[in-house]
Amino acid sequence: MRFAKLLSFLTLCFLVSPLSVIAHSGGQTGSSQAGCTPCHGGQAAATTVTLEGSRTVRSGQTGSFTFVVAHATNANAGFNVSIRQGGGNAGTLTPQFGAQNIGGELTHTTPMAMAGGSARFSFTWSAPAAHGVYTFNGAGNAVNLDGNDSDADDWNLSGGINITVTGSTFTGPAGGTTICRGNPITYTWTQTGLTTVRLEWSKDNFATNEIIANSIDASTQTFTYNVPGTQAGGDYVVRMMDAATGLEISRGNAVTISAGPVISLQPAQNVLVCEGKPLTLTIGASGSDLQYRWRHNGVDLPGGTNAVLTINTVGQAQAGVYDCVIFGCGGNATSQQSTVTIGTKPKIVTQPTARSICETENTFFTVEATGNDLIYQWLKNGEPIPSSTGNRLNISNATLFDEGDYQVIVRGSCTPEVESAVVRLSITERPLVRIEPTDKNLKAGDSLVLTFDASGEELTYQWLRNGAFISGATQRIYRKGSIARADSGQYSCRVMNKCDTVITRNAIVKVTASTGPGKLELASTGITLTNVPSCSTVDTTITGLLINEGGSPITITSISAEPVANISVEGLTAPVTLAPNEQRDVRLKISPKTSGPLSGTVTFFASSGNRTFTVGGDAVTGLAFDNDTVVFAQGVVGDKKCNNSLPLPCAATEVRRIRVTGPGATTWTATNPQTVPFQLVSGQQRELCYETATETGDDALVTVETDAGDVSFVLTRRVISSVDEEEAPVAGIRISPNPMSEELRIVSPLLSRMSVRIVTVTGNTVALLSGSNEIIWNRRDANGSTVSPGLYVLFIEQLGSSRIEKVIVR
Repeated sequence: MRFAKLLSFLTLCFLVSPLSVIAHSGGQTGSSQAGCTPCHGGQAAATTVTLEGSRTVRSGQTGSFTFVVAHATNANAGFNVSIRQGGGNAGTLTPQFGAQNIGGELTHTTPMAMAGGSARFSFTWSAPAAHGVYTFNGAGNAVNLDGNDSDADDWNLSGGINITVTGSTFTGPAGGTTICRGNPITYTWTQTGLTTVRLEWSKDNFATNEIIANSIDASTQTFTYNVPGTQAGGDYVVRMMDAATGLEISRGNAVTISAGPVISLQPAQNVLVCEGKPLTLTIGASGSDLQYRWRHNGVDLPGGTNAVLTINTVGQAQAGVYDCVIFGCGGNATSQQSTVTIGTKPKIVTQPTARSICETENTFFTVEATGNDLIYQWLKNGEPIPSSTGNRLNISNATLFDEGDYQVIVRGSCTPEVESAVVRLSITERPLVRIEPTDKNLKAGDSLVLTFDASGEELTYQWLRNGAFISGATQRIYRKGSIARADSGQYSCRVMNKCDTVITRNAIVKVTASTGPGKLELASTGITLTNVPSCSTVDTTITGLLINEGGSPITITSISAEPVANISVEGLTAPVTLAPNEQRDVRLKISPKTSGPLSGTVTFFASSGNRTFTVGGDAVTGLAFDNDTVVFAQGVVGDKKCNNSLPLPCAATEVRRIRVTGPGATTWTATNPQTVPFQLVSGQQRELCYETATETGDDALVTVETDAGDVSFVLTRRVISSVDEEEAPVAGIRISPNPMSEELRIVSPLLSRMSVRIVTVTGNTVALLSGSNEIIWNRRDANGSTVSPGLYVLFIEQLGSSRIEKVIVR
């Protein structure tokens, strides 16, 4: 029986390897703990085995080892080693020269010859990621290679040698944990073989990092870190570092550090809500444990604790600035401000007013309204006017087609819309001559009829002969019976209304003499001169003034000019005989001497009857100044202004006195007093300067008395914003007739209140008048008395602007 077992064993050894009797020359595994029985002798102390290399390896790292088999006499050796934990191989063994890996264990490839009594088998071991204590086991066999299984082949075991795999594993907190900044976070871990470590964390995969624990004992396996209240939010990963080497040991799970709420949706920056409507403001935010607190003008709103703020009905009290403070894990955030305007429905506060203008003039309609985001639409006769969407409607170069009813609709952000009153634009057609008067060839004693056709509204007419008005000829048809040669000439008619004046063509009327005795007639009845300098002489020739309309010669026996001091006939001395149809020119010299109304006559005496030629008009002082009115700054003492006289248009004049009169005379002082009398000659000028003696005061009148009449200008105060800026005058005012005799019309293009103060040259107010855009003065003072002929000053004010005019009353 024993023999059978031995045979069986030997057979097994041989089956394992043909060379099994030679120390398993190809190597075997499974012997690192059990030994080399039964293939080789027995365990013997004569064979020693030793493991060289560190007993500590970092997890996941590789350690280098040498397994040494020594024997005093046997010359060859084999080996089998393993590293295990929990009944299985662990890590990765990598053989070097003379070794191989079979099933996770190392063994020799062929018996290694000893050198110096030992064989050295080198290898590396890559430690597993899991830290802990692992067991090394090794078997070494020293053989003599005699081919026999005997006690001469001695083997031995290393026994279990602990190899510590150092490392750590974070066990807390769990991944996805959220920590509010300002609160503590506790890290826990398991570890093997670690001593002093430090902890770092990062939210960018350690491109940058912060040290949260610089030197701690790994064996405590826990660390609590108080997250600063200023910590930036994000997902942070912690790692453990070897304090000595600075090498990373392990990483933990990502945790979220909440830095407070993050606003993702801001309330609208500007909100318009109509009165009586609901207000809704919305905010969106991310974060943990969010709580909302809405504020109005910095004061907490009761009930404003949700992401959406709703106020069902708003009034003006709800206008203002709103914001929301969001409280949450890690802090709080305040939204942008939302300015809430409470809108009102459109309301017209100033209605447009009717207008009455002339063709080609400009005008406008305006409306003033309150409300929000107002838009306007003007209508004409109920139809929208394209592109007319402002509060002012301008009408330029008006035509008759622009006449009609105008209205504006005002719309806004809030409803309902509102319509203005309907106002009328009335346009007066300017006069236009459509059919001209025709020429006439008549005999003395015939009847003259001139007519024409014109269009326009409210027309008035004035016929003229040779440019002079024909008294009483104010109808469209001009009739005159029993005409004379003197009626020959150029006839035209002025067609007028408030808008314009046009004149017809000159119709040539030729009257030839009839048979019979001589008859003296004048080609015109008189001449009117205006604004003649009183110190000058007018030398004029009236062409063809004297006419013999009879069939026989006639003699002018004498000529008389009155007053002789002002009027003289030059180059014509009686007696003068005129043949039938002969005409004779008359040269006159007219010297006014003084300012004011100018009147005189030249009478021609003949047997057929006397004829008188009249001279009329007005004379003005030869001396004149740049300004009718000098404006000073109101509220200023010592404001100085000067008025310069114009170059004298005549040979000479004497200034006899300079007076300052009127209610404000004492509030001005002359800064360059003049010594009177003095004389000015042709082309000379003189400057008069004054300054304000008081801050306020009434107007004053400066009157310069000369040998040819008086000239005056006004001193007045106005509120002006700078030294050079004076109040703009009222524009477009028409004053007629000037000179006047019975009635003066003052017409403004503006349909607004106008006031007129009429003052004498001595500064006394004679009349105060007011009206809309047309004022008529009947030449009467405040007591109803007719004022005397002379020069008067008109102070006209309208819409805060002023204008000063002078008028001559005859």
